[in-house]
Amino acid sequence: MFIRGEFISLRTIAAKGREKFHFVVGQKISKKATERNRIKRQLRAAILKLGVAPKAGTETFIMPTSEILSKDFKQITAELAKIFSALGGSA
Repeated sequence: MFIRGEFISLRTIAAKGREKFHFVVGQKISKKATERNRIKRQLRAAILKLGVAPKAGTETFIMPTSEILSKDFKQITAELAKIFSALGGSA
């Protein structure tokens, strides 16, 4: 399953016996590792705040676009909430 938000995309694939979130933040988004790591930390914290867990037997890939650099934590959390509500509450 693939869902595209305003500045975050989410892809879920079947993976037997694994439930995990992956954060894909490549060098196209920022050449600076510190900015890429900050984005990953914000995404991880937003998911914890929302209380979302991956569905059993799936791996969920969260892929932001470069627009995320200009967004704050509140906007990132709202975007993820919108995406997960479109999924039905959990990844």
